[in-house]
Amino acid sequence: HSADFLRLAINLNKYRSANLAHKVIVQAIEILGGNGTIENFSILPRLLRDNAVYENWEGTHNVLLAQAQRDIRRFGLNQAFVTVVSGLFQQVTDEELREAGLEQVDQLEVELEEVLAMDELTAGIYFRPLMDRLTDLYYAAALAAEGEWARREKADKTKLRMARLFFEKNVAGREPKDIAYYDDLVSRLCS
Repeated sequence: HSADFLRLAINLNKYRSANLAHKVIVQAIEILGGNGTIENFSILPRLLRDNAVYENWEGTHNVLLAQAQRDIRRFGLNQAFVTVVSGLFQQVTDEELREAGLEQVDQLEVELEEVLAMDELTAGIYFRPLMDRLTDLYYAAALAAEGEWARREKADKTKLRMARLFFEKNVAGREPKDIAYYDDLVSRLCS
């Protein structure tokens, strides 16, 4: 069970880490302006090159997502992932966050089943945004669980507030994909 969860979580985390690292480095270069691109002024140009290597060495985004889709189809890894994320949200004492988190888990589970019912090529249209949402949901659940520990052990609610903010910004504010019509719209645009 935990091995199944980790297999999917590791691939999704590699995918997300590489994306975030690239965005952060580019933003840092923008902050420094032209100086951000000069090697003897800043380490950022080297970090940007290194990140390109990291992204490809660990598996390109599409390769990691394709592997996640194959693993979900072949081994049902989504079941273990959903179980872990649900378990994390069930521990949350903030009733509103707990219920919203569990609702999102249920919604994503239904959407994932709909996507898995499609052929792999069509499913690929939906898979990336679905995995982005699933990853953010896991991050919110993990932060909330850490926040629960901090509340219980240190009487500190800061991380719980951060979990709520992250959830509201990255999970609750996202609309589900219109699975019934999106591929039809894409095929009509390509005709």
